[in-house]
Amino acid sequence: MTDDRIIAIETRIAFYEKTVEELSAIIYKQQKEIDSLRRKFGEFENFVSAQNFVLKDMKDETPPPHY
Repeated sequence: MTDDRIIAIETRIAFYEKTVEELSAIIYKQQKEIDSLRRKFGEFENFVSAQNFVLKDMKDETPPPHY
């Protein structure tokens, strides 16, 4: 192999290594956000279940006065 080909290959490898590091950082950040959202959703589920909401069927509701 010529020196130019070796330099080209090393340049590509360096680019790929940098890309992998950047993608890894993005995945790590996204996983932290997913974990946070799951925790918040769990708290919300607990809140809603503790409220004992009773959902009525809309056909059983009286229509508002503007109808």
